[in-house]
Amino acid sequence: MRFHTEDRVIVKSLSKRPQTWNPDGGMDKWMGKVVTIKSSLGPSLGIEVDSYLIKEDEEDNSGFGWGWTENDLLPIPKPGDRVKLRTWEDMEKQYGLDSGGDISFLPFGHYVSKRVKEYCGNVVLVQKTNESSVEVKTNYDMLYNFAFSAIEEVYPKEEGKMEFTKDMLKSGEHVVTLRNNYRYLYLNGCFINLSSAKILDIYSEDLRNIGGIDGSEYDVMAVYEARRYTCFSNIILNSDKLIWKRDEEPIEIPSSEAFAKLREIYGKEVKIVEDKDD
Repeated sequence: MRFHTEDRVIVKSLSKRPQTWNPDGGMDKWMGKVVTIKSSLGPSLGIEVDSYLIKEDEEDNSGFGWGWTENDLLPIPKPGDRVKLRTWEDMEKQYGLDSGGDISFLPFGHYVSKRVKEYCGNVVLVQKTNESSVEVKTNYDMLYNFAFSAIEEVYPKEEGKMEFTKDMLKSGEHVVTLRNNYRYLYLNGCFINLSSAKILDIYSEDLRNIGGIDGSEYDVMAVYEARRYTCFSNIILNSDKLIWKRDEEPIEIPSSEAFAKLREIYGKEVKIVEDKDD
């Protein structure tokens, strides 16, 4: 069970109403709001995940309230947690753009500026939690408020697990390996090797690439202590004392979405069968 009685949680904001929601939009007004778990109903008929009642909607649905599944709710992020932001396209579909090209009319008067469009769809590190938003670091170490309505998923910080953030990098002392397996020495705000360089400003606080079209290919996956060599290439290639390695969570998607992807790939219905012994 993900949530318990009296837990404070966020109702997800969604551009497409789930099939388990009231078809007339009776539940839509709770999107992006913080609510309180009243009780757990356990798995409901036809729904494999736990369902819940909340206190705030007790007068809705003729006084019965609504049934919410754990897929409809998010834990409130804490500093040190990571959150995945919704894509710009998904939020634009739900809220539209104002005259300045920003996404506005989010609950509580929040909006998402086009200046931070590059962060949308990415995982970012929470620096501070406010009443209805989280603060994350953007370029040049500036903090930006993202409303709870802009959050797709929350990844709580694991106790005892070391996180490595870009403010922990030390010039000339760290070598990094990117997702594409290229290695770089960190030097004066840049990742540098013999053929290219990446400026640190295109990285989020937890060292994920948020700039350019290459996306996650340039995420930092490991950090090593730079060994002392007179040859620059030896520093990059032979620094092997591991300081930190990224542990990534498996992608979780509903089975219906997974089968839809498989139909798209194969052009027909797909049946999953067990491997046959040779």
